[in-house]
Amino acid sequence: MLDVLGIGPAEEALYDALVRRPSATAVELRTLVPEPDEALKSLVELGLVSGPDDSGQYTAIPPDLALRALATQFEHRLDQARARIGALADVYAAAPRPSRDLPVEVVPGPEAVARFRLLTLSATTEIRAFETPPYGELAPEDLLPWAPEMDGLSRGVRMRVVYGRAAIEEQTQELLREPILAGEEARALDEVPLRLLLVDDELAMLPARTGRQLDDGMLVVRQGSLLDALSSLFEATWAQALPLTMSAEPEQTSTDETLVALLAAGLGDQAVARHLGVGLRTVQRRIQELMHSLHAATRFQAGVALGRTLAAKAAE
Repeated sequence: MLDVLGIGPAEEALYDALVRRPSATAVELRTLVPEPDEALKSLVELGLVSGPDDSGQYTAIPPDLALRALATQFEHRLDQARARIGALADVYAAAPRPSRDLPVEVVPGPEAVARFRLLTLSATTEIRAFETPPYGELAPEDLLPWAPEMDGLSRGVRMRVVYGRAAIEEQTQELLREPILAGEEARALDEVPLRLLLVDDELAMLPARTGRQLDDGMLVVRQGSLLDALSSLFEATWAQALPLTMSAEPEQTSTDETLVALLAAGLGDQAVARHLGVGLRTVQRRIQELMHSLHAATRFQAGVALGRTLAAKAAE
């Protein structure tokens, strides 16, 4: 939690231990925190801990003084960094750059993944995405919109993602659960049109060639008719997809909505069972019970019926 102030996990754990007691010697601290010597030296240098005194005791400086001072220093450095960013942005804008004014920019492979992550982290209002392979040599978690870090959700950025069947099949339930529990709005569909990232109604990013992975090159689309078309495509696809929910407890994830969403995405019974963390027979029994309760003769009819029910609830 304090790493943003330059305090690592070991230092934070040691400082926490010292805050809870009047003082302690280095020997006593070794019984509380593994290998505290380097962390203790760092805390003294940061001004969070004083000592050792004549009796070898170390004492924590009050957090409201020490940490506030560090935060003030960090804010000052951040202001300086923002000023530098502004100056560099002015230089960049003044330099001749023909591609800057084009509605579509081609980003070569080596830069594509880095740009993808930067665009994700730059969002201020909303991220919308289609999630589908191929991932190439990179794992799914390395290229998901939330992979760099989920700070956008913590900052109040809305995130809506439509997962295609292939994306769901390649990911574990844990990878799906983490962003959903953090506030991501997820839906599932048998197939999404393409891999796509939309940021703040200002930019879109998609693979340069259909069916190719991100690190083969990407297109950045700026405001204009093409961006509007991609935005409309997302909204139309979002309206067709079914909600994909996750419980904090894996065994409680198998809600009717999630079950039907996975089926609608085209997953087989075995894949559904794996994602729900239940047995194959349990999934098959739940499907039959759901079809019976919805008076549906087929799974497709069950999905349509449940989708209408969910839409009616959302409209209330």
